[in-house]
Amino acid sequence: PTSATNVLYLLLAAEEVPNGATRFKFAPPLRHSGHQQVLWDALRDGTLDCVHSGTDAVASELKCADVGDFARAAPGTCARVGADALSVLWARARREGFGLEDLVLWLATNPARALGLSRYGSIAVGKAASFCVFDAEADGVAKSEALKALPALGRVEATFVRGRLAYRRGGGG
Repeated sequence: PTSATNVLYLLLAAEEVPNGATRFKFAPPLRHSGHQQVLWDALRDGTLDCVHSGTDAVASELKCADVGDFARAAPGTCARVGADALSVLWARARREGFGLEDLVLWLATNPARALGLSRYGSIAVGKAASFCVFDAEADGVAKSEALKALPALGRVEATFVRGRLAYRRGGGG
């Protein structure tokens, strides 16, 4: 058996959501910080062993941010949140006493194992070679509306998909 949580539930708490801030409408909804700490403790004791990237992505205009109408706003995240999540998660995980090895387990190794994706989740001969190069000590800055108020640390320098460069910070090949 395995269990997982969404990265946003580790980083955001309901009492921190400003009135009318529909960008924070997720399904299930955010809980208070006490619930958030229980999730961190569950990662610590192994009850949770996977962290996934977020809820369904939705176009920002479907969040109804201009009118702050939670009833009409679509649940989900805007695309930029996913791009910021690793740096914000790393900053919080470090404060909680975790290391990069823990993030690798939660985000790659354990999910690949749970889903039966034997070619993914680690870097080894015969594996798919899909990974990111992460500078864990670089200054991090979250740009998404949902995460920009949170501390960030580190940044993705490059991403490889099946052994091929898919992204390099600053562009270029």
